[in-house]
Amino acid sequence: MPVKDKALARQEIRQKFGVLDNEKLFLFVGRINFIKNIPFIIKALSYLQEQHFAFKMIFVGSGADIVALHKLIQEHHLEDAVFLAGEVQDRKELEKLYSASDLFLFPSLYDANSLVQIEAASQALSTLFIREAKTASSCIEDQNAFMSDNDYVKYAQKIIGIFESQNLYQKVSINAQNELYVTWDDSIKALIADYERIIEEQKTSQ
Repeated sequence: MPVKDKALARQEIRQKFGVLDNEKLFLFVGRINFIKNIPFIIKALSYLQEQHFAFKMIFVGSGADIVALHKLIQEHHLEDAVFLAGEVQDRKELEKLYSASDLFLFPSLYDANSLVQIEAASQALSTLFIREAKTASSCIEDQNAFMSDNDYVKYAQKIIGIFESQNLYQKVSINAQNELYVTWDDSIKALIADYERIIEEQKTSQ
């Protein structure tokens, strides 16, 4: 569910992770498995740091590559900018994390579809995908999501570009919530409608 007091959630999360006023906050939620293109994110963040772009990044989740991710963060000297929050079981806390963030980074080419991008959209948090990713197939570029080529430098440059156009950023964020967020009630209604349609088709075909 959308956070009621977005300003308060933003303040709480940013204070908790020490995010400065001039820093953008990025988020990843999911299994910490390199098959999800997580090293790609680290390389893009390293490029941003080289460009003196002010940011913090939070990874939420656990998985087989958590130790390898910690090592990768150290190798790229990102210890002060990247946080591993582990699993967040509290749904309200997770909603706050989405709400407080400025961009959801999801360059996975592995996922066919993902709940996390809908969770992000529920809080008007736009996602940056890889353009050819299947998980981005239901999205429209620069309408309700952002897209980048499958290149970590271009991905990082896209991040910089996103925040250079506040009008486009705001439009995409709002449209993500209005067009991509689907509640469980809506999903159940759609499922029931499908079942009713199939039943009626079976009746008429007999």
